Amino acid sequence: MEEKENKKLNVLVFASPSLFGNISEYFRPSDSSVLNLVMPVATFDLRTAASYLETMSIDVLIAEPNVNRFNLSDFQSLRQKSERPVLLVGLSFAGPDMELFSHSGLDACYMLPLNQTVMEKMNSELPRKLDDISRSWKKGVWASVSTQEIRDIVSQSVDSRWQRSVISTWSPKGGVGKSTVAVELASTLAYLGGLNVCILDTNMNGGHVRLRLNIESEHSILSVATMIDSAKKNNRDWAAAQKEIGEEMKKYLIPVPGLTTNGRYNFFCIPGITSQAQATSHYLRKADECADFMRTLIDYLKQRFDFVIIDVGSSVNVSMHRESFRNSDHILVVCDADAACIADTKRTLAQDLAPEFPLEKFSLVLNRWQDNVGIKLEEVAAKIGISPRRTIINDFLGGVTRAGNSGCSYVVSNYDKKDNHHITEDCMRQFAELAATFFPTISSVWSKHELALKKTKDTSKARKRGLFGLFGKG
Repeated sequence: MEEKENKKLNVLVFASPSLFGNISEYFRPSDSSVLNLVMPVATFDLRTAASYLETMSIDVLIAEPNVNRFNLSDFQSLRQKSERPVLLVGLSFAGPDMELFSHSGLDACYMLPLNQTVMEKMNSELPRKLDDISRSWKKGVWASVSTQEIRDIVSQSVDSRWQRSVISTWSPKGGVGKSTVAVELASTLAYLGGLNVCILDTNMNGGHVRLRLNIESEHSILSVATMIDSAKKNNRDWAAAQKEIGEEMKKYLIPVPGLTTNGRYNFFCIPGITSQAQATSHYLRKADECADFMRTLIDYLKQRFDFVIIDVGSSVNVSMHRESFRNSDHILVVCDADAACIADTKRTLAQDLAPEFPLEKFSLVLNRWQDNVGIKLEEVAAKIGISPRRTIINDFLGGVTRAGNSGCSYVVSNYDKKDNHHITEDCMRQFAELAATFFPTISSVWSKHELALKKTKDTSKARKRGLFGLFGKG
């Protein structure tokens, strides 16, 4: 036990040159310190940092935000590239940078300037935090498919081809599957991509995301709106309000059951309203208050998550729905091949949305498509006047409905099964292709899945042929 307590943790620090002297002084070797400074680095480069992780047996990565070329999202992605458990730690002076670090999901954040008190706290806390991560290492999302293979793919493929985004799903017509698309897109990004994802239900016609993901919580988006309004009224300055919002938000972000990365939840939900009475609250209904609330909420979520997926209700004249559009980078228009749905979508876009929102934000997802409907994705997109995104075929076996009724994602619940019907595999692949338009690495992960599935089937066929040959000889 004593040997474990005295084990040194190798530390790599990304810091500006102005901090080098301070770091060297307080990270100097001593019997009382468990932190062994391997080296300080003045420039952050993702590829070089990943190489250091592999060659230097790093246990703790520390970054301060003023280091040259530092990017928080790249820094967080280093955990996916690491072959061993690693802690991600922020180091900053008080102010906006510390606020950003505090709410970004890092393992720990410490205040500059370094002093003996800060170092004692790091020496006390970091070994325990590393033990916590080590116990669950490789037991999360990466372990469900060949852990090393997926992490190799991510290591090789994550680059500038993707950006953090806020994505809304919408349709003017109910029942076309926009909530399904929102849930499966978010689940696939979290499960196959290993990304930090939040799904936000702003449907003022009645939120159903909580049902599809088996979310049990007394809180809803109205709870968050009330909390944010209270925080702004309770504090004289914006920095203090931000701090209170960051502390309070932890209880409103509900972990989606069953989805973790390296033992940590990476998929969260803010459920929608549970009654129409909640939709009439002035926090969600009044345009000015709703706009201010949504900007504050989405700004917070964008700092913490790689992707924010918003399930938006069909009514376009509701403040909450319009604010979801306004604060989104992309809006997926979900439509089926029905002529009425196509006509309603075209009219609503042209008359109600195009005058206020740039059509470049909108792209078409043609859902529940079948070969015999006589119309293709590109044709529907041209009729509506927006760009095509992806087609999702109809699983006529009822798998999507069964998954929703069971409170779980269709892709996640079927991914590891070896005996899926080809319709199920095709439908899952198209959800994966949709997610890959935002995070291309998922295409490589899915290709590995299909290759592993093919090998399993080939092995099964070979065994059957062998048995038939054996019986034939008898």
